[in-house]
Amino acid sequence: MWKELKAHPFAYTVLIIAVMLTVLGFLAAWPQRDVQRGIAVVFGVFYFVWGTVTHLHADHITKRIVLEYASVAVLIAVIMLGLTL
Repeated sequence: MWKELKAHPFAYTVLIIAVMLTVLGFLAAWPQRDVQRGIAVVFGVFYFVWGTVTHLHADHITKRIVLEYASVAVLIAVIMLGLTL
């Protein structure tokens, strides 16, 4: 894991900042559930695009990697959406 962080510091810095902003925005939006749902969907899309672009840039993207990022993005969004019920 540290090898990946050292190899792609900018990509992981962007991801960490996005996660922090998502958490802060999600908490700050309470009790506006529609806003929280929007944040959940936007972050899910961001995570999928981030992962895909990062692997494209590193020139080692496969269908399995794209499906993995899509699956995790959907899981993250569903969990966050579940918090708004």
